[in-house]
Amino acid sequence: MKKLLCMVLALVLLCGCLSSAFCANAAEALPLDGEVLQFTMAVPITEKKFLITVGEQGKIDLCVTADAAYLAVRLFKSGECDKFLFAIDGDSLAGADTCTKETEIYLAPGEYTLKLEHSGEVAANVSVAANFSAISTNNITNFPANKNVSFFLGEWEEFVAYRVVVKKDYRLKFTIYHNFPIGMLITDANEKLYYVSSEWNATFQKPKTETVNICLKKGTYFFAIANIAQEYEDGSGIGSVKMEVNPYIAAPDGFKVITRKTTSQTVSYNAVKGVAGYQVQCSDGGTQWAQTKTGTSLSCCFKGLTPGGTYKFRVRSYIVENGKKVYGAWSKTLCSCAKPADTQLALMPAPKGKIIVMWDIQNQYELLGYQIWYATDSKFKNVVKKADLAAPPSSPLAYSYKSTGFKSGKTYYVKIRKFNTFNGVSYYGAWSNAVKVKVK
Repeated sequence: MKKLLCMVLALVLLCGCLSSAFCANAAEALPLDGEVLQFTMAVPITEKKFLITVGEQGKIDLCVTADAAYLAVRLFKSGECDKFLFAIDGDSLAGADTCTKETEIYLAPGEYTLKLEHSGEVAANVSVAANFSAISTNNITNFPANKNVSFFLGEWEEFVAYRVVVKKDYRLKFTIYHNFPIGMLITDANEKLYYVSSEWNATFQKPKTETVNICLKKGTYFFAIANIAQEYEDGSGIGSVKMEVNPYIAAPDGFKVITRKTTSQTVSYNAVKGVAGYQVQCSDGGTQWAQTKTGTSLSCCFKGLTPGGTYKFRVRSYIVENGKKVYGAWSKTLCSCAKPADTQLALMPAPKGKIIVMWDIQNQYELLGYQIWYATDSKFKNVVKKADLAAPPSSPLAYSYKSTGFKSGKTYYVKIRKFNTFNGVSYYGAWSNAVKVKVK
């Protein structure tokens, strides 16, 4: 029977697409004011078409009732008869008793053709009713909260999109049912990405239900579902999505670095009332989040960092629903650099009145430079000279610096440390060993 339906559908589509005028002329106008149209579709194979004229972006609440199996409902744009915009499979209304199928269809201005195909063994008594309501949006409808919205996606890369208006900070819970591989994403008006489905590269296996929790602050966002099916019959499928509005899961405030070392940094944050715990992430020094830690503590230490390297941190709260963690929005990214590594200083022979020091310049990751102090006492209470040097090229193994203006025969002490500057703040490494030199 399924093969027969496919053959019939192919023939109908072929005939229907020979002329765009044929699609329109063969259809009667479908009232969009809720009027119920009743008719009988005979056997073995019959079809009925309705013309839908949409003057502005709007929503159609469609209700189809039948008392026989194998009634397929197809909606396509007039003149594009081979491209389905919405479909109810032939056996969706199957059953000996009367069955009703209700759905919402969002349409841009234009002419559409609604086609019913019956290929059952007995005649079908059918009724169709439709209500139209205009929606003043830019081809993307506002998503209705706490209500199921059905959709149909045709061939590869087709998608449905909705505008989600968040009037205050909320946690939105999307429950999506689909019978084909889909991708889901949420962006704001500036196309900043907030969520990408883990199923984006999925392959079809069986119908499934997925849940997406995302905390969004007040504003306008866009929720899209894309068809990524590569091989699934005609590459189309049906689904539904429901959005629920829940209390916002706030990110912790007071996020800061409290301990900075050469290979580790510790961050802390304030407690959030009503949450179960926190998740904190640290970058790899680049664009990837390399370390993730989850728990109830209000501080978190990340180790294994590169001395002097710049890192990003972020934190979010979570609650537990039905035994699973539900996360809130991430905090603002906190950027900080680790302390530069220690430096070992050595002396070199120098001419009269001068001091030459040498140090290892390896591991200069993101290093801005060096700071050298000269003093007449070992505790550097009497500093007589300071010098800030830009970090030399890292190709040589060591670097030397010559300073002048010292009194012959006098004893001096010298020490050096690395420093880096980030966001206008200088971060210093530990002082090197102090070396003692008597100037010639």
